[in-house]
Amino acid sequence: WGFKDGVLTVSGNGPMQSTHSGNNYPWADYHNEITKIVVEPGITRVPDYAFEYCGLTSVEVPGSVTSIGNEAFAYCSGLTSITIPNSVTSIGNYSFSD
Repeated sequence: WGFKDGVLTVSGNGPMQSTHSGNNYPWADYHNEITKIVVEPGITRVPDYAFEYCGLTSVEVPGSVTSIGNEAFAYCSGLTSITIPNSVTSIGNYSFSD
């Protein structure tokens, strides 16, 4: 992952590693500064709580993603733009709540 000028970019192959809280992801210290998230091709799953409480306004999800976990984007009240590709067949509970 990388963070620059408000943009968090997540790259790799396969499912992102899951934790039990958004506070346990390596970018947790940047939550308030993140305005955009780019999930690069190769990632197949956005896990539970991955980006909760981020101050983001937009998200880019590639066609390689097949599922979005519970509360993945919860409490991102500024989120105004997200495109979910047809490849996503599962969206968890409260993924976009609040």
